[in-house]
Amino acid sequence: PSYTPPHPVGVTMPGGTVGKVVVSLNAKFPVGTFVSISSGWQDYSISDGSNVRIVDPASVPISTALGILGMPGLTAYHGLFEIGRPQAGETVVVSGASGAVGAIVGQLAKLAGCRVIGIAGSDAKIRYLLDELGFDSVINYKAESVEDQLKDSCPQGIDVYFDNVGGSI
Repeated sequence: PSYTPPHPVGVTMPGGTVGKVVVSLNAKFPVGTFVSISSGWQDYSISDGSNVRIVDPASVPISTALGILGMPGLTAYHGLFEIGRPQAGETVVVSGASGAVGAIVGQLAKLAGCRVIGIAGSDAKIRYLLDELGFDSVINYKAESVEDQLKDSCPQGIDVYFDNVGGSI
């Protein structure tokens, strides 16, 4: 079971893309405009202009439309601040912490003044979360008891748990 049905063979792989308009009948999207659209993994697509966002490469790298300014960033931001609503000084625990959404959640929580505990599954991911992203602590769920490590890492409890795995954690 999954949040999405299995993908049939021979059909375009769904997903967000960034592309450059090569032909246009829409004044909002002149030829040469970079756009973000969920048109799937293909060389070309046709759109009526709905659900298309312009990406300005003079302001941000176009790749950000698929990361921090795309679905992962929006999911992290809205999930953390509209649902979790952490306050400065609170403890936020993030599962799948080294993934596209989890890494952003942890950084946003740190910017909001929270203590951030990540859960990941390898030493390389743990080093990345600690050394590059500034998480306060990281639990290796493959090598440690998550329950025991959470007790040690969160002696005052957990204020926000951001779940990216939907599993037993």
